[in-house]
Formats: sequence, C-alpha cells, structure tokens
Amino acid sequence: MGKAAKKVTLEQRQIYLAKAQYRQCQDIRPCIVVAVMPEADKVKVALLSSALGLYNPQHDFLIPATHPDFAATGLRRTSYVADIEDAFWETTPDNLGKKLGELTGQLATEFDTWLR
Repeated sequence: MGKAAKKVTLEQRQIYLAKAQYRQCQDIRPCIVVAVMPEADKVKVALLSSALGLYNPQHDFLIPATHPDFAATGLRRTSYVADIEDAFWETTPDNLGKKLGELTGQLATEFDTWLR
C-alpha cells in the first residue's frame, strides 16, 4: 500500500485502506486506527469486514449504513469489526493506504465503548 504519507498525522478512529491477512483472505480492506504508537513507528488497527454472514451481534461491532454518522466513515456498505484476535493488526504507518474517513459523533462513542 504505502500511500499514507509519513507526514500525515494518524489519529484514533480514522479509517484507512490496508492490505492485510484476515481470516482466509489476503486483500485490501478498510481498517480503523485504534492506537498510534509513534515511539515504535507502529499503529494498531481493527480490520473491517462486510461479510455479514459471519457477523456475531452479541460480540462484534456493527457500522450500519443506516447510522446517521455513517457518511463520515467513507465506507460503501455496512461493515463490522469482529471480536476476534485476527481482527486487530499491529503494523507500520507505511502499510496504510488511502484514508477513507473516520468514526465521528455517536458512532465514535459507541466504538470506544465497545473497545473497552
């Protein structure tokens, strides 16, 4: 990927594209920045999926296209973060590509609460 300029300030809740291994797929997918570790030149992201057949409403975080704050995400369809270890990835900022958007408003609050 390597399109995220190093001069760009990465912030929590921003959504980028990244090429990552997730479950059985190695592809470009959106991800949410959950932690920035500048001292280690690392970032931790939550990989998103739109395969709703695998979505577990009791554990996963849903980003529905019908949510009032959805437009700010830059996503094209309802997506979710699975509550599994494979959904979280620690990498360098160089592995992030295009910024799509960010979680804002109530959606950001809901995500922060879910992460705890």
